[in-house]
Amino acid sequence: TQAPAPAPASPPAPSPATTLDESSVKKMTAAQLRAKLQELSLPAQGNKTQLIKALMGHVKGSTKTPATGEPESAPPAKKAKSSAPIDETDLLNPMSQASRKELESATVTFTDIQKDTEEFWDMEEKLAASLQGRNEDYVQTRIKSKKKPLTFILVSCQKIENEVLKKRFQRRKARMTEESADLGRERPSFHGSAPKNLPSICRTSLLRFKHPLNPCKEQVDDGYPKFALAWGTLGPT
Repeated sequence: TQAPAPAPASPPAPSPATTLDESSVKKMTAAQLRAKLQELSLPAQGNKTQLIKALMGHVKGSTKTPATGEPESAPPAKKAKSSAPIDETDLLNPMSQASRKELESATVTFTDIQKDTEEFWDMEEKLAASLQGRNEDYVQTRIKSKKKPLTFILVSCQKIENEVLKKRFQRRKARMTEESADLGRERPSFHGSAPKNLPSICRTSLLRFKHPLNPCKEQVDDGYPKFALAWGTLGPT
């Protein structure tokens, strides 16, 4: 009997070191294309045209360059778009959108200052010094109404922590100092108001009448002319 003819040898698979590009892929036989796709753990079905298309899709999506076979370097990361710096003049304008946005972010914490401490006594002295010659309007009004004169004493005291107002105060002080050293000098001052207004004042400071963040619906007074003039020129903190 005649021995069966040996099965045709399958064509050798392309060497892994062979650089794949469009030209070399198109020169492969269908068997070579299937072998290469199987080597890459890719589907190897279809006619030669479909096999070329499948292998070319892998070649184009590969992270290796045709020239060196080395991994391509990652594209440079895109720089995040940085917001334009806010002009300090806008922040100094109490009615500007930038100033309002900054003020809206303000938060405040209160810490009680205990009586019979150096810190409390120091505040008592500052209050007494500030009242010298500053409460005549209260006294005169009461005398005209046939009431007894009055004075003020320190009953309780709290320390305020508000980073936004602190930053705004330093910014305003720097601008006022540019105009005059005396105008930029820090002085303790005391302002009277109803207890219900204190949380708002401590969070957003004293705001001019009709400021969007000022909850007061009616103007109480015109204030001292000197400070009214400075506020009109520079705006409040």
